[in-house]
This record gives sequence, C-alpha cells and structure tokens, in this order.
Amino acid sequence: MLAAYEDEAAISRQSKARDRKARLKLSRWRSATWAFSGELRQRLDALQQGAEVRIFAQRPNPVMISIDGKPTVISGPKAWDDQRLEQQIVLAYCWLQPCDLGPEPEQALLPDSTPDPVQRGHWEYRQDRRPRYSTEGGLVFEFNRLDGAQAEGAAAEQLATELRELATQLRGVREMGTSVDWDNLRLLPRENQDQHWVLLNPNGDYLRASLPGLYRNPDLLREAGPWLSAQAEGEQTVLQIRRAERFTQHMESAADLSY
Repeated sequence: MLAAYEDEAAISRQSKARDRKARLKLSRWRSATWAFSGELRQRLDALQQGAEVRIFAQRPNPVMISIDGKPTVISGPKAWDDQRLEQQIVLAYCWLQPCDLGPEPEQALLPDSTPDPVQRGHWEYRQDRRPRYSTEGGLVFEFNRLDGAQAEGAAAEQLATELRELATQLRGVREMGTSVDWDNLRLLPRENQDQHWVLLNPNGDYLRASLPGLYRNPDLLREAGPWLSAQAEGEQTVLQIRRAERFTQHMESAADLSY
C-alpha cells in the first residue's frame, strides 16, 4: 500500500498540468499523498517493532487494517484498483497467519480452472520393489500398503491431474514475471469448498483453481515444489511420491472415483 502511494506520487512529477489551477491542484494532491505515505511508513515501522495488527475484512464494509489500535482503510491512489490492493494485502497477511476469509476476490492472475481427470497411468508390479502407479508428467506414486489397486489408482490419478493443472497455471504465472515461493505454496478455500486460492508468495499474489485433492494434502503440495518449479520452466523431471497412501487415503470417496 505504501509502495502504491509512493510510486503514484513519484509518477505525478512527470504530469503536465494544463493551467495554473490544475498545477495547484496537482501540487496539493502530491503533498497530501506524500504526507499520507509518511503516516503509512510510521505504521510499517511500528509493525517491524512488534505492534499488534488486526485485519477486518467483512463485506460490504471496506477492508481495514488496525496497527496498535490505529485503523487504516486499505485503499490505493487509483480507485479502480482498490479491490486488487485489498486482496493482495489480506492474502499476504494470510500467508503468515490463519485466516477466515470473506467473499472471494473478483480478479486473479489467471482464470479459474477445474482439472478433468482422465486415466493416463498404469500400475507396475515387480518382486524387488513396492507397487507403483506411474502417470504422465513423471509422477510416480509408490505404495507401502495397497488396499485396492482400482481405488488407489483413481485417487492417485486425481492428485496427478491436479498437480499437472497447477503446473500449467504456474507456467503462465512465471511467463508473466510473477515470483513464486515454490517451497511454501499454500491453498486457502474459497466460499465454494471445492474452489481454492493458491497463494504464490508473501506479496499476496494468487491463482484461483479447483484443487480439492491437494487442499486435503498440503504435505504433497510441499513435496511437489521442486517438480512444479521444473515443470513451470519447461523441464522434464520425475516426482517419486513415497508412501503414497498418506495422500490417497485423504481423498473423498476414493473408491467411487472412475474415468
């Protein structure tokens, strides 16, 4: 928020007012913007010194941040960008703190996506190693305990489909120049429990996607970080998921999954 105001004030120096009245108005706006930026910087300094922070995000009221009891409505120098700025600040906060978010944002880096699972893998059984379900993209699910090949294979394919879909979206994000914290990707539920925000970095950048299997398996998302990073860069690599039953057992109605 501070950066948004400081950047806009700096850019305004290049503006050419058409007459004396306009120049005076621009000068007053610039002075007020720098003064407000100074207040924001003081509150930022207070945060770094351990001030108490609370965020209030209850629609239809504007999102507000309170620092040591001093409230500030989250807004930007460009009125049409307020909601985007609000959401980035709230999600950046939620990167660090447990959050109960209200209504979903209207914008995301890429549009919603819903993976469509299609059976692409196959089982591998060998005497000298554990059962494996291998599928496209170099994803290998290795099982210590196999309760049922059909159900476990269906659950593994669902997870693989979501990983491939997420990799595709993250490739688009990287092409846009957005940074991604590969080891700390997080999923938060949207109002629809099968829809999710994918938090990409501490700045609050996010995607929207339907990833119910990965949402139930945050450890798998962390383990897949290097694989996702490689996929986003167009590199081919293998992700071997050991003790895959840790993740397939969390899939709802895994036995009912079919293709």
